[in-house]
Amino acid sequence: DHNVILISTLPNVSNKRKNPGTYLSKDAGKTWVKINKGNGQSDRINDIAIDNYTPDKFYVSTYGSGWYVTFKEEEL
Repeated sequence: DHNVILISTLPNVSNKRKNPGTYLSKDAGKTWVKINKGNGQSDRINDIAIDNYTPDKFYVSTYGSGWYVTFKEEEL
């Protein structure tokens, strides 16, 4: 689906209001939902990928903590 965008944001030490993590948009970037809540290192994400065979499945890796798997929910 060309409307699905998956991004990772890093913290900005000069601005504490930032909310680092992995975000998903299903409407070509008009709205965003944070999808990596609870992985323990949302500010240390270094790679993200969409599963080629299961497009509702995402992989997120963090520095020193391995890979996490998340599934896109219909309400996102």
